[in-house]
Formats: sequence, C-alpha cells, structure tokens
Amino acid sequence: MQESYLFLLIIGLGFVLLMIVSVLLIFNTSRKRVLAEISEKQEKELEFKHKLLKNNVLTQEKERGRIAKELHDDIVAQLNVINLSCNLLESSLKSGNNVEEQLDQIRTALNDSIVRIRDMSHVLYPPVLEKFGLQSALQSLVIAINRTGQVKVNLQVGEDWGILELSDELNLYRVFQELINNTIKHARASNICITSIVDDSTLRIIYKDDGIGFPKELASKEGMGMNNIRTRATLLDASLDIKNGINSGVEIVISMPFKRYQNGTAKKI
Repeated sequence: MQESYLFLLIIGLGFVLLMIVSVLLIFNTSRKRVLAEISEKQEKELEFKHKLLKNNVLTQEKERGRIAKELHDDIVAQLNVINLSCNLLESSLKSGNNVEEQLDQIRTALNDSIVRIRDMSHVLYPPVLEKFGLQSALQSLVIAINRTGQVKVNLQVGEDWGILELSDELNLYRVFQELINNTIKHARASNICITSIVDDSTLRIIYKDDGIGFPKELASKEGMGMNNIRTRATLLDASLDIKNGINSGVEIVISMPFKRYQNGTAKKI
C-alpha cells in the first residue's frame, strides 16, 4: 500500500515538475518572441530614421545644387556683364565720350541682379510665410505661378486652419512647391486645384491636376519627387493618399490631425 502511495507521489511530483518546466519553456519562448518583435520594431524604426535623414540630406543637397546653378548661370553672368560695362565705362571716361548709355546698361543690369537675388531669397524662405502665414504664402505662390502662363492654379482654401507652427507651415509650403513643380515638369497639365476641408479632428488638403499623371518612378515610394514629399509629410504626422491615373491627372490628399493646429502662438523655427 505504501509503495502505491509512494509511486503516486512520485508520479504527481513528476507531473508538477513537468508542468513547471513546460510553463518555463512557454514563458521563455514567449519572452524570446516578444524580444525579437521589439528588436525588429527597433530595427525598422532605426531604418526609417536613417532613410528619413538620408532623404533630408538629399533634399538639402538637391536644393544647394539648384541654388549654385542659379548663382552661376544667372547672377554671376549678370555680374560679369556689369564688370565688362564698368571697363567700357572707364575707357569712355578716359576718351571723353558720352557715358549715359553705358550707365543706363549698368543700372539695368544691377536692378536685374537685385530682383533675381530677391526672388531667390523668397524661394529659399518666403518672408510672407513668417509675416502672414501659410495661406497668404500659398496665395503669393499661386499668383507667381499663374503669371508664368505654364499652368493655371486655382486655390480654394478656407481661413479656418488655425495657426500652425512655423516649421510645419514651411514643410507644407515645400510640399506644394514640389507638387506644382512635378505637375509642370511631368504632367502636362493645364489646371491645378488646391482645396481644403476641416472637421473636428482632421485637416485635409486636396491637390488635383488635369494632366497625364506622374511617371511611375516619380509616383512610387522610391521616386525622389514623392520621397521628398513623403519625408515632409512624416515630419507633419500627416498621411498621403495618392491617386495617379493614366491620362486622368493626379489627386493627392494630405490629412493631418487637426488637434495639433488649433489657434495658438506660432513658434519660430
């Protein structure tokens, strides 16, 4: 009888031990899985931050290259003309010739250079953005684009966006610059329409054109044009809904949580 009790006790202890080992194994396996998931998430976050940083650097270098080209091809060329005119003016003065025409040429070239430098500075950082806000800056941008005659931009945005932080306004402004630039370069569009919708929780800005659509490489996630836009959208905590139809234009909806954009004091960068 005692042997039977002892045998049952051994079996019971063995079963309990087995259960403990099983629980420990399950716990260890679950812990490893959780740690692996955390590690994978951290790796993805790190990869995303690296990609975001890379895109920012590429965007900055692209902008610097554009500015360098503008300075070399335009401003430096104008200054060379002014320098040549000054040399001719010096020769005319020594010869006692009339210099009024040469002075007029120098004044004209100087005025042109001043206008070009001012335009470039406005492109780099439009002063109207800081003074009057994003909507006024967009209106100025639209007026400038419409004057070129390349495309007609129709801006229909309300006055109920609230006050955005200045860094967010600048990112949104750059997004629209990039979108309009892409439309002009690739879409062969005649018209662009920018509208906005505000509800209790979301600010939606809709960009549409009536062109042929963007090339696949530009509209894809890896395309530089859309990559720049996606980078800035990420900085805005905004989502992008892109409809790129063949011969039916492009529609892009930018959605941002409106609670971040209630009336308040705009912060400088």
